[in-house]
Amino acid sequence: MIYRIHFNSEAYKQFDLSELDLFDSVERYMDWDEFEVITTKGGSFDGKWSDCSATWMDSISDENITPDIAVWDRSRWLVLSEKAYEALNGILTPYGEFLPITIDGTPWHVFNCLNVVDVDHCRSKASFESGVYFDVSEIHFKEGVESDQLVFTTDYTQRGIMYCSDTFKTLIESTELTGLTFNKDLTSFES
Repeated sequence: MIYRIHFNSEAYKQFDLSELDLFDSVERYMDWDEFEVITTKGGSFDGKWSDCSATWMDSISDENITPDIAVWDRSRWLVLSEKAYEALNGILTPYGEFLPITIDGTPWHVFNCLNVVDVDHCRSKASFESGVYFDVSEIHFKEGVESDQLVFTTDYTQRGIMYCSDTFKTLIESTELTGLTFNKDLTSFES
């Protein structure tokens, strides 16, 4: 089974870092054009990332709990607490890169998924406006993806959405890491 990764924004604080603030922290390593390619179409920050400061925004819940894992930029990146990083670092490393970030004075880790898989183009449907990805009404992956991919993105959605296997979902649930939800409807924006 494949799931779309979502963030439970109703129960947990939301990660807040603007694109411009991130660019300010990495501009000595790259120009705006390269930055825009990485942040909008995916890619590695290899050697071009600098720890930057971010904050938490209050949730709509009265409790305002800080999650163990948050989602940033739709679900392009995961933001992991030290607890989540310790639990997932070894298993996620083959699928992407971990980047340091400081949130409200505490060290965290951004997971940038670099594992890109192809969709079954015959069965998937997306709409584009002016040649730019707009929305996916149906998405299907090639057979076997769920058995050998823990987490992944696809060029079909401009690497803007992260998906996962049952194995990853089970790992998150068994380690009791908070913040994420998983949806079998791969096109849904609802968690």
